[in-house]
Amino acid sequence: LDVVTLEHVAKYIKHMGFNHVRMNYAQAMLHTPGQPIRNGSFPPVPNQAILKANPELQGLSAMEVFDRCVEALTNQGLLVILNHHMFDAAWCCDTHDGNGLWYTDEYSTADWLDGLTFMAERYKYNSRVVAHDIRNEPRPWVK
Repeated sequence: LDVVTLEHVAKYIKHMGFNHVRMNYAQAMLHTPGQPIRNGSFPPVPNQAILKANPELQGLSAMEVFDRCVEALTNQGLLVILNHHMFDAAWCCDTHDGNGLWYTDEYSTADWLDGLTFMAERYKYNSRVVAHDIRNEPRPWVK
């Protein structure tokens, strides 16, 4: 989203012949550790520079940008698979990222389950959001 517009990305994915996109998200997009998920009160995008080619996304929360991405993809007729990829807003994955299981030192199992429920509820009326990958690559040796 820093180089081309969101609409361009969605149209190009469709043009290339793909029929679905796996949309990764971090729990940190939904709430800060120790805080409940609150509709309308989401953490910001960690680095606004990643939205350079999409000024209309500047100032939106990370969740709102994710919503716009899901909307752009499904408006092109693409299917979306939600993916709980990480807890932290960071690049995945290494042996020391602390995101190997469904909980971390900062996020509990209850936080993870609340996040899954929240995302399922949020997109349940979008018939093109077809699946939810509940945890990316569990790595029990990563604590």
